[in-house]
This record gives sequence, structure tokens and C-alpha cells, in this order.
Amino acid sequence: MKIIKLLIIIICFASNSTAQTSPAEPSTIELTSTDHGLAKEIEILHQQITTEEGLNSTKLFTKNYLERLINPINTNSILPDTSCIVTIPIVFHVFHPQGSAGVPMSQINYAVNDLNLTFAGTDADYTTVNPIFAGVKSYTKIRFARALIDPKGNPTTGVVYYQDKQSGFGNGSGWDNEIISCAWENHKYFNVYIMNDLYANNTTNNSGVCWYPSTFMSNNGTARMVYNYVYFGQGGSSYNYLEFNQTFTHECGHYLNLYHTFEGNSCTGNGDYCADTPPADNAGAGCLVTACTGPINGENYMDYNTSCMKNFTMEQNDRMEAALLTPSRQSLWQYDNLVATGLLNPLSTNSCVVLNDFFAYTKTDLVEAIANNGTIEMPPISIYACGSTQFSISGGNLVAGVHYNITNVPAGLSVSIVTASNGKSATMNFSGQATNHSSSNSVNNILLTFTNASIIGGNVSAVQNNTKNFRISFKNPWQQICETLTITTTPTSTWNSFETAGPVPRFYGLWYNANTFYLENYGRGIITTGISSDNIQFLTTGTAIGAASTWRIGGGQGVLYSSTYTSLNNQTGFVGFRMQIGNDFFYGWMKISVSSINGITLLEYQYNEKPNETILAGSICNSSIGIDENFNDMHLTLFPNPANDYFTFQNPNETFSEAELCLLTLEGKIVHTEKITAANQKIDIRFLANGIYIVSLRYKSEKLEYYGKLSKN
Repeated sequence: MKIIKLLIIIICFASNSTAQTSPAEPSTIELTSTDHGLAKEIEILHQQITTEEGLNSTKLFTKNYLERLINPINTNSILPDTSCIVTIPIVFHVFHPQGSAGVPMSQINYAVNDLNLTFAGTDADYTTVNPIFAGVKSYTKIRFARALIDPKGNPTTGVVYYQDKQSGFGNGSGWDNEIISCAWENHKYFNVYIMNDLYANNTTNNSGVCWYPSTFMSNNGTARMVYNYVYFGQGGSSYNYLEFNQTFTHECGHYLNLYHTFEGNSCTGNGDYCADTPPADNAGAGCLVTACTGPINGENYMDYNTSCMKNFTMEQNDRMEAALLTPSRQSLWQYDNLVATGLLNPLSTNSCVVLNDFFAYTKTDLVEAIANNGTIEMPPISIYACGSTQFSISGGNLVAGVHYNITNVPAGLSVSIVTASNGKSATMNFSGQATNHSSSNSVNNILLTFTNASIIGGNVSAVQNNTKNFRISFKNPWQQICETLTITTTPTSTWNSFETAGPVPRFYGLWYNANTFYLENYGRGIITTGISSDNIQFLTTGTAIGAASTWRIGGGQGVLYSSTYTSLNNQTGFVGFRMQIGNDFFYGWMKISVSSINGITLLEYQYNEKPNETILAGSICNSSIGIDENFNDMHLTLFPNPANDYFTFQNPNETFSEAELCLLTLEGKIVHTEKITAANQKIDIRFLANGIYIVSLRYKSEKLEYYGKLSKN
């Protein structure tokens, strides 16, 4: 897609939608995998091992860590010290057609509780491990919990519900854009994506997949587990195969760098790099069997005997503890991150916590407010003085240059830090409006440094995180994402998919099957003839599409033509659709032509980049939100200006050609469109309220747009 930005006006020209891989053609038959996705998981993890250079450093670090654990007198591993528990915050991104009704919180809580039982060695099965391995079986000090504060500093349940049938996040590539758009900061949260069709291949009984620790993936927002809700927890959409459902523990083992006990399917070689898991040359060979050199640990969580998963081993625990110290996992379980994600009371008197003096910050990544005017999105930053640390001022303002120093704050913004009455926390606020706030003005090196004067005792160097780096991401003026294209599905070309461009990438498709033409929307909201109907309704030009629209959510594919639904045959119209990121919705329309003979064709689509903003069906592709720029290039001269009843414009071309004019408010709402057929055409604005408007003029003969500001008196 080509998007040409001319200050506040966006023009979108035709292009092709492509993706590295794309969803398989839909099927009316639900497919099944004979091995529940084992072969696919092995393939994906092998791909990661063989192609990702960054894993070599993880391997070397793990090797060196394990070598340092070896005691010259006793070379055996030992059971872990669990006096100080390590907790990893999880965020669940749940994709189910029925949303929270499909995967209720009770199902998620059961899964997390069972996960913690297995990692703690308190699951009932732990006591029944094959006696041959009783001397090497191990519990861990690792636990998991739903995050209670989100990346923006707001309260959360640690669960984000999407009422749709998103698929494909289990693939090694091709879905990265969609994953990144949903992800929470990978260095703060363990991102788990719950869906049914992991690989977008119409197979709904694959269990799960999770990648090894990877700095590259964490830095890019793609570190993750992808797991099937039918094998997850108890109740809701779970099949309640409680033993098999401990595959969830298996995947968490991969997240912490455990390999399969049958790695390599060989009796020789490195296997899983754990000497206390005997080599196995086959996956899921059985619970109590002999292979290679003797009995194998078939009851190990990292095998695939899903009827008897019971234990980790001591060396597996050592590998997981090494993984906790790798760059992609180390920040997750630190006490300051547990405070930031709501899992640790900043006033905790836990003996493990009070050994450390540290500052904790609820967020360090700030974004421009939705008003797009240079202000910073709320809530402000909470700073907690933990352990024995206490601010020197209680219930008052810390003074810049005395109690702290801060650098690289964008012009127009000012920083204040106000402490609570107990001196154990403070609120840090960026107020004002940044003078320059396009995306190119984003900053990633705002450095806060506390001084000795900031705390009681005056030895701030002994306090962890006494300096902190902050980032502010500014946005370009909100725009409409538009793409003009021609994608046709016919009875002989039955499936064509495409991915929306811009900040909300999502796959859609046009499908023909059994004399019926469909829009594959994966259960995402579309406007149909009724909330229980999959028959698509064409909208007329100018129809508002937004929160007030009647949405069909979680249904089947949208029907454009069938033997029982012929209303759209030989018509071209607009289909309302919506997409979701977190709690925000993005509204748009697709222009589609329908012919029972020639097929269905997607001609154009458009959606608002601004979340929760209404869009008009068939509107011109442009944007004018957050306007405070000067008009220099492509300027359109308007007169009279200010105007009362009418205005006209100076023709910017030497010769006149037919054009289209659009009037918008400063908030980006289109209030009037008009075809221009004469060079001196007068534009009637008597119906407009007094105020400032943006005028956009586009000539059909040019791929350029002219614009100007109009004052209506």
C-alpha cells in the first residue's frame, strides 16, 4: 500500500495486499490432527533452533550457567530452594466466537492453578512418579499469575477477550503483524494466545506451541505461547481432559528453554541436554517403557505421554532457572516488574522482598493521548519506593535539580513528581502539550535520575532503579487507512485472502463453496441483515459505521450470495466491518461487487486508524485530526475567507478538470462532499455551524490533493 502524507491530508493509491503466508481455504468439515499437533510443534521449534542466530547465545549462557552449578564434591543437581518464589506475569489474549462466555475466567483460573501445582510439585501425580526416577524428580520455585496492571498502568484482569475466530498465531511466520498488534510488552508479560485453529489450516485439535527464550522475539513483540482452548483448564470450552490439558505445563517448559526429552529421536547425541532424562528415540512411547539404554522418563512433562504427565527433573529445573536469567526472561520476574504488573504489594514485608531496596515504575513507555494534541495519555506514572527506601518528602513536590534530574523532555511538556503522605510512593506526571508531536518526534531517551536528597538516608546509589529511561511515542495525525485493489473469487478461483494494511493488520478472504459466495471475516463484527444472520447487508454511501451499528459477532462467514439469499446479486455496495485491539475497536467498510455468474470482487476497503471512531461508508480517504500544522505545500486558496454563506477557490491548475471537494471538521469528521464541475463553482456552506474547517480538493486527472483552512462566520 502507498500512503502519501501531505501534512494532514492522506491520499491512498492502489496496491497489492501480500503476506508471507496466508490462511488456508475455509472448510465446511472440521479437520483433525492424528497427533494433536506434535509434528507441527517439532517442526516449528526445529526451525527456531536452526534459523535464529540469537539462540546460540542462549545455549552458551545456559551451558556456562549449568557448569557453574556443578559442585566439585557432588556433581549431582539438587532440589531447588523455594524460600523465595519467582512469579511470571501472564496476559491471556482469548479469541473465541463467544468471548468471555466461551472461555470464562473460571476456566482460565483453573488452568493457571493447575499449572502452578505442576511447577510446585504439589500436583497429586507427583507422588506417584515411577520409583526409578524418584531420586531425580523435581519441583521448581517458578509460579505464574494473571497480570493485574496493564502496560498503560490501568487495572486489568490479565485477560483480553476477542469475540472472533482469529487463527494462525501458531505459525512460525506470516502472522507477525497481527501478533505484534495484540501483544503486550514481552519483557514485562508472558503473552499467551488462546484460540482454536492454531495454524489457520482448519484443524481444531492441535494442542499448543511455544517458543524458546529469544531476545529477538521479545524485542519485536512476538514471544508467545499459542494454545487451544479445548485443552485448557476445566469448564467453559474445555474438553475437560484434565491429564491431557497439562500440555499447558509442557508448553511453559519450552518458554523456559526445556527441550523435548526425545529431542532428536535418537539414542545418541545431546538430546534435551539433561543427563537425568534418559535418551528416547520416539515421542510418546509410553509411560513405563524401556528404550535405548534402559527405562525412559515417560512421565516427564516434556515427553508426549499425555495420559501420565507427572514430573520435571532436577536438571530440567536447573535449565529453567538458567532461562530466568536470559535477557528475554530476566525482567519478567524481578520484584519491580511484579509491582508494575500488580502482582506484588509495594509495601510488602516479605522477607525476600525487603532484602532489596528499589524503585518500581508502573510504566516507562508513554504514548500521546487520543486527542492527538501533544498531551500524554493518562494515567500518570506511579513510582513506588520499596524495601526500606522512603522519599525524603512526604505529601509534597520533589524539586527538579534538587531531588531528581530529568533530561530530554520534549519542548512543551513539563514533569512533576508528587509524593504520597507516607513517603512510599509518588506520582510522576508529564503535563502540557508537546510543541512537536508527529511520530518522528518520538523520544526514547528521557532519563530520570534520583539524587541523594530524594530519599531518607541519602544513599540513593544503594537503591535499584534510581535512574530510569522513559519513552514517549507520538502519533501522526489520525488518518483513514485505505486500499484500492481488485481481488476476485469465482467458481473456478474459489479462495483469495488478503490482510488489511496499517496499524490493525487482519486477514479476511473471499470464498466460493457449494454455489455460495462468502466474505470470510473469522467471526469479527460485520453488519448483516440481523444480529443472528450471516447474510450481509449493503450500506448506502454516507451510512455511519461505529459503536451504534448493529453488529453480527462471532457468527459464520458473511454470505454475499446463495440460492436463498439473492438480494445483493448484480450489485456493488459497502460492507461495514470492525476490528479489535485490546479494548478498542476500529471501524471500516469494504466495497464489494457481487455477481452470481462472474463472482465477487473486493474493490476497496477503508478503516479509521483512530480507535472507536465512526466512519462513513464510501467516504473519501483522508484525515485531519490533530491539526495545528502550517499549510505550505499543495495549498488551496479559498475566498472569501472567512466566509458566511458561500465560498469558492482559486483553481490550482492551469486547466480545469473534474474534481471532488470534501469539507471536514478539525476532529476529522466529514461534513460535506461535492463534485466540482466548474472552475468557479460556489460552495454553499449556509448549513454549517460557525468554526474552522478543512477543505480538500482532489482532481480526477491527478494523484494529488490540495487543501486549505476555511473559517465559517
